[in-house]
Amino acid sequence: RPSPASNGRYSPVCESPAKLEDICFRVSAVHQLAAEAAVKGEMEIVDEAIEVDHAVTDKKAARHAIRDMIAAHADVLPQFQSV
Repeated sequence: RPSPASNGRYSPVCESPAKLEDICFRVSAVHQLAAEAAVKGEMEIVDEAIEVDHAVTDKKAARHAIRDMIAAHADVLPQFQSV
């Protein structure tokens, strides 16, 4: 159920376990890095997102795959010109 809002901010209905908060923070960090990389077209940020993403178990394969995908869609991803 949604949390009640107070002064434009959401207040938690209950306290979250620290482990859950850590997982949510890491997932949010990956999303933030991916969005930043997409806007700036910087592969270094893409690589950083891969490194902090615990769901990605084969980092080398992920780096290779994302470069292949970006190259295949270069026509709609001009910000990644150097890939």
